[in-house]
Amino acid sequence: MTSITQFQLCLNHFCAASGLKANQEKSSIFFGSVTQLTSEEIVEKFGYSRGILPVKYLGVPLTTKKMSIAQWQPLIEKMVTRISSWTAKKLSYAGRIQLVQSVLFGIQAYWSQLFLIPSKVLKTIEAYCRSYVWSGVNVITRRSLASWVVRKMVEARSSVETILIQLQKNNSMIRQLYLAMMGQLPRVEWKMFMFGNEARAKAKFTMWLNFQDRMLTSDRLNKWGMQVDRECILCKVHDENRKHIFIECEYAKSVWTKLLKWMQRQLIWATSWDQHWKWAAENATGKSSKAGVFRMV
Repeated sequence: MTSITQFQLCLNHFCAASGLKANQEKSSIFFGSVTQLTSEEIVEKFGYSRGILPVKYLGVPLTTKKMSIAQWQPLIEKMVTRISSWTAKKLSYAGRIQLVQSVLFGIQAYWSQLFLIPSKVLKTIEAYCRSYVWSGVNVITRRSLASWVVRKMVEARSSVETILIQLQKNNSMIRQLYLAMMGQLPRVEWKMFMFGNEARAKAKFTMWLNFQDRMLTSDRLNKWGMQVDRECILCKVHDENRKHIFIECEYAKSVWTKLLKWMQRQLIWATSWDQHWKWAAENATGKSSKAGVFRMV
């Protein structure tokens, strides 16, 4: 009690000198290694309310002991709240990944500087991030856990016996299983742009969306009921769609002209997406340095 009394006298002297006084309604006393009787006497004498740890400071809980899983719940709830505010937005996979990396991982890194986050909490955070990236929802789902691969492997069980017989002539079991799961599906024509391409992962992903006609162009956004400006943001003349951006847009033509001149490629203007795609595939096929540069561009 003596040390607490002296501390209170120091606060009173500071209040008399500066005019700043502690607000008893907003202040609390936290006890550690103090008996129940002593703590009750201190609370009764000084009039401050008794606080319970953990208390938050700068958004982070403070505690004298190792935090339990329940005390980590504010961190998880904070991330789920952020994800919930993003679910209504029509974001691509790349956009979701960017939000997770820049915002959610930033929150996790801030807490990691102060505490050692338990593995169970890290797995829960990763599950929420993974579910949002693949499904766009704020609840944990198992859609991203290689569900397509697992389903295909289960469907291919009937082909295993046939493959085992063929293994007597060919020892490549993984290749035979893969071909059996593929069935009669046609081979993709754009594989040369995905494999052996030294471009950034983000650029290749955007290219894949383009081949699948899943780019968030104005015409597709309008079909989803979103009110956006249909005008091309580059030329400000025609409506924006995949064909216009890569073939018809005058700004895109000027960019392609300079790039093809730099790559020493023949300039051929296509009138349809199929013609443009065939021309790109012909220039990207091969192992030459020119083909490698064209794939990156």
